Amino acid sequence: MEIIQSIPIQPTVKVLLSYATSKTKVDQEYDLYIHAPARKLYGYYMDRLDV
Repeated sequence: MEIIQSIPIQPTVKVLLSYATSKTKVDQEYDLYIHAPARKLYGYYMDRLDV
């Protein structure tokens, strides 16, 4: 796992965060994760295997 801190928000992160909040609030929530020291957004990358 790693902390996600990229600006601007990556499209895949935007989709994932939309499951936790409404689609209209994704950018606002992401901004809070980036600028609030008490909030951290973690991500885990998996290799996709096309079988």
